[in-house]
Amino acid sequence: MFPIGKKGMTQCPHCKQTLTERELDPQSRNYLQSQKGNAKTPLKYFAGLIIIGLLVFSVMAINVLDKKGGYIRNPEIGDVYQVKGFDENQFVLWKVMAVEGDSVIFATHKENALSQGDITEETVFGKLDADFTPSTFKMAKRNIKSMTKNNKNLVAIFRK
Repeated sequence: MFPIGKKGMTQCPHCKQTLTERELDPQSRNYLQSQKGNAKTPLKYFAGLIIIGLLVFSVMAINVLDKKGGYIRNPEIGDVYQVKGFDENQFVLWKVMAVEGDSVIFATHKENALSQGDITEETVFGKLDADFTPSTFKMAKRNIKSMTKNNKNLVAIFRK
């Protein structure tokens, strides 16, 4: 499963006596070393390492890719959702004001047509943070989750 090293030994064809590398004379030991250097380890011997590497990579990829899903399942007060507006290149920001059971209460941003260039983590929690309206609306978590699947209206979720 894990190729650790190469072992060498000799066997007499007549008496079937085997000698390990330590038991050989220096000339035979040098010859054995050169033969071990020429021998290639088959790729199938690395299968265990490859499988473990793929498992670790897939677990890490799932955690990174499902960050938005985790934020939807467990919203926190202060999360900011970037949602597509009426125009494909314009976006609206919603800020989580409260979480009540399976519903989330949002406040909308005063500007209803922000461009993608205006929206970064620094601007969302910086100059744009104070510009949310006092009026709120409520939405079920399942509806928020459907916004990521159907037509991808929910673009990003920012969390401090």
